[in-house]
Amino acid sequence: MAANSISQENYASIMASYSKDGTLLRQINALSEVNDMLADAPVREATSIDTDQVERITSLPAPYWHKLGEGLTATYGHVQQGTEAIAMLRNQWRGNVEIVDRQANAPEYRARKEQTYLEGMNQEMQNTAIYGDSGTAPEEFDGLDVRYDTITAGSVFDNGGSEASALTTIWLIQWDLYDCCMIFPKGSPGGLRRTDEGRQWMSTDTDATGNVENTKAMAWFYATTFAWDAGACIQDTRRVKCLRNIHKTRTNSTSLDIDLLIDARNAFTTQGTIYAYMAKEIKGQIQALANVKANVQYPPNSPFGKPVPYVLDMPVRQCDAILLTESQHT
Repeated sequence: MAANSISQENYASIMASYSKDGTLLRQINALSEVNDMLADAPVREATSIDTDQVERITSLPAPYWHKLGEGLTATYGHVQQGTEAIAMLRNQWRGNVEIVDRQANAPEYRARKEQTYLEGMNQEMQNTAIYGDSGTAPEEFDGLDVRYDTITAGSVFDNGGSEASALTTIWLIQWDLYDCCMIFPKGSPGGLRRTDEGRQWMSTDTDATGNVENTKAMAWFYATTFAWDAGACIQDTRRVKCLRNIHKTRTNSTSLDIDLLIDARNAFTTQGTIYAYMAKEIKGQIQALANVKANVQYPPNSPFGKPVPYVLDMPVRQCDAILLTESQHT
């Protein structure tokens, strides 16, 4: 996600929204992304305001063969408590009242500015769902990458690539509302929230480090706060598989190995639809494989709606947040 931590809008950025005759230009967001993962993931309320606790079955009560008249013995399974963290994503737009009110269409001007904040929040949430690591950034929640970091039989498959910063991953996820989903705090509405804070009396000056100088000039600002409290619950680790170390270039010898993808798909033992998430470049590799092999087809689904291509029986879902610059996983 492209980001800018500038404390205030400058005149150049304001005038860039207008043509020479003063018309508010049509906005094109060249930094928008397609991230289907957040759209697909089921979301449920957590058990508390900052964590979610679940009970994971680690062993089943063992049945036994019975002899006539022998009597019965009770058996018990074992459970383990699992905890998932909830993180708080925040941002705020501030627009100088004198500047905003001078715009020919002030509400539209403000709405356009806020739209970029919404896109930035969405991209950061998706990035964290994949690459979040509370070990290095305690304010985040753990994403997929840190949970499935090591090549593991039946779970994390090695496509064979070794070129540093040229590799990527396909994530296979079998969503479930309870043990493989996104979560939000207990008692909250969930999702991305926008709050109009009205007019705020704020400083217009900053010191050399970018911090506000409270003793300097002040002005009225419109302020809008954006908030998204969320986490990932993956308590049944069998519901996620991944194919690591895929070279991003189609002609490379370690580009996608379709046979290994078949092995990863067949490693699932739980029930439900499996979604395949990948960067658009790897989606292109799958399409190229279908084109080369006459006996392999990946037909689109929903012919009268938005077409969704399939690989095997898995919907192919584009996720621009998945990096093409990953290091080798071993």
